Amino acid sequence: MYTLTCTGSFALSPTRSSDDPSAVYVLDLVRLPVGLAATSSDGRLSLFDPERLRTGPVASRRTGHGSVRALAVAAHSASVVATAGDDGAVALWDLREAGTEPVGRFQCQSLWSGCDTEGE
Repeated sequence: MYTLTCTGSFALSPTRSSDDPSAVYVLDLVRLPVGLAATSSDGRLSLFDPERLRTGPVASRRTGHGSVRALAVAAHSASVVATAGDDGAVALWDLREAGTEPVGRFQCQSLWSGCDTEGE
């Protein structure tokens, strides 16, 4: 049997620009070499340092998806993650980068209409 001990925590709160004042909660969490990547119900992708959880995210980006439905680590690089959401887009984020924009974005209007890509 394992004994678990809480060594740190951080509570998410609604952002000032959020239209919904209700509680914000974590939707997905993945472990990466650069930290913990989390998506939250306010549409954000955040990177946490597991040794300093109490200080909050190291970086946080608004995904633009509306509701984020998926978070996955890219097979080619453990610091690149993909998010997908209600807007029908998949965005690629390099968490080593300081910017707030995805490094690539794939957008579908509908299943049959074709797709547009942004970035490289």
